[in-house]
Amino acid sequence: MARVAAAGVPCMSIMNMPPLPYLKRLPGVDAARLRHCYADPAVWDAFDPALMTLASPDPQAFRPPEEPVNVLQVSLPTNFKVARFQDAAHTAILRELEAGIDAVRFPTPEGPVELPVKLKVHDSV
Repeated sequence: MARVAAAGVPCMSIMNMPPLPYLKRLPGVDAARLRHCYADPAVWDAFDPALMTLASPDPQAFRPPEEPVNVLQVSLPTNFKVARFQDAAHTAILRELEAGIDAVRFPTPEGPVELPVKLKVHDSV
């Protein structure tokens, strides 16, 4: 983590819990008061908040038709909502990833199919 932070490059976190540097970007949030929520908050200290964004994973849940009504199956996330960076050039990297993922087609005998993975960039922090 220290080497990633020292690289000084834009980072996209794919976690259920937002990393501390991302929380520092949110108006009205005192990230220092949340340090106790992390097993080792010091791993985030070297990260520049301007270079950290969050991709919120969206797991897919469904009820299998052959199971009782109280059974819910949750698959790995395939949809990610990502917040823009403060810097437009860094956000452009996210938009390029979004377009690239959207354009990928997997060849099958029946013809190319769209991948079930999505990355959507949102203008909100």
